[in-house]
Amino acid sequence: MKPIIVNTFLILNLLFLISCKSQMMTENELPKKNIAVGSYGGITGMNEKMVFLRNGMVYKFETIPGGVTKISFVKELKRKEAKQIFKTASKINFETLKNDAPANMNFYLERNRWLKKDEFYGWTQDLDLANTNHKLILKLLTFSN
Repeated sequence: MKPIIVNTFLILNLLFLISCKSQMMTENELPKKNIAVGSYGGITGMNEKMVFLRNGMVYKFETIPGGVTKISFVKELKRKEAKQIFKTASKINFETLKNDAPANMNFYLERNRWLKKDEFYGWTQDLDLANTNHKLILKLLTFSN
């Protein structure tokens, strides 16, 4: 009688493990709309970015030169926080922002797949608090910490 219980238990555990789906995601699997805040450069040339999804999920992408990317789940924001991030990002006027020339350490904001195109703004120095767009970007940066 005991071997039947043990075998049944092992089979159920195996079925459970097979049915579990990983929360890992590739960059190609990201939902159409997302916000990314990141940095790249320095001695290692590493690219790190936090990706915010509409459903509140936050992922961290770390890419080293050579193309190896480590993706990790960071946290799930409350619905209200996620909504605020996307509302803030929608107010940024990318057409009026001019990218800084690349330097040793670079920072960026991406608004992906919004207006049928990806939008990118990169900077290397401190953001100008007199600039409305820069104030909005700084507001977004508080969520990535």
